[in-house]
Amino acid sequence: MTDRLQALAAEALAAAQAGRPIPLLSTRPGGLSMAEAYTVARHLHQGHLALGQRPVGRKLGLTYPAAWPAGITAPLWAPLYAHTVQLLSSHEATVAMGTWVAPKLEPEVVFRLRHAPRSAALADVVDSVDAVAHGLEIVTSPFPDWTHSPADSVATGACHAALLVAPWQPLPSLGADPVAALAQFSVNVVCDGQQRATGTPERVMGSPLRALMALVDLLAQQPDAPPLQAGEMITTGTLCVAEPFAVGQQWQTQFEGLALHGLTLRCTA
Repeated sequence: MTDRLQALAAEALAAAQAGRPIPLLSTRPGGLSMAEAYTVARHLHQGHLALGQRPVGRKLGLTYPAAWPAGITAPLWAPLYAHTVQLLSSHEATVAMGTWVAPKLEPEVVFRLRHAPRSAALADVVDSVDAVAHGLEIVTSPFPDWTHSPADSVATGACHAALLVAPWQPLPSLGADPVAALAQFSVNVVCDGQQRATGTPERVMGSPLRALMALVDLLAQQPDAPPLQAGEMITTGTLCVAEPFAVGQQWQTQFEGLALHGLTLRCTA
């Protein structure tokens, strides 16, 4: 079984390097359970490290329990690497589409850790957060037509392509009660002057902090997973349905009820 899972990881890494789609892993002989998917993901992570890629954090996915498919009881996570993360010096950015296939845009709240949370309790998670920022994650499926299972996603990096992170803010900058503020806000997603979506904390376990709590709890059940460390960035899941985007468009995000600056994103070829 180990050889089979290592082979799937090698196939996923080769496909990612070549920028080509990969056939579904979950429909191969033997299938792919979620536990096996995380084993494939660990082998894939070792492959990235061997290529010199530097881990800088984690991304969360499936943070909307109302939309969980049968058998899913927790969000999923995948590593973030330095070469896919852009720390912005302002609230404007330009991205080149390059070879991305059918990319989508996800507005998110990103945390930077002061230290690993001592537990998944809310107080310990809040204490672990050094800074907060708005982020835009670009996701693209390695599978045709965005059709895949949660296990396929975990095994191949959770559809991550890039993450743009606005300038960091201290958590107290969100107001006298950051915990309450992070549970009661909305973000408008605008494309070329037309509103496309409105995001809310409901999509991220009820609050980005609760999404981080879920990650801590999930990692506690995965003894082979790298533990969280000081300085890691955690992007906590999309606040609305991911929006397809294209060359020539200009996107803007605008927060209401939360003292986070929005971002302006321009898309080039």
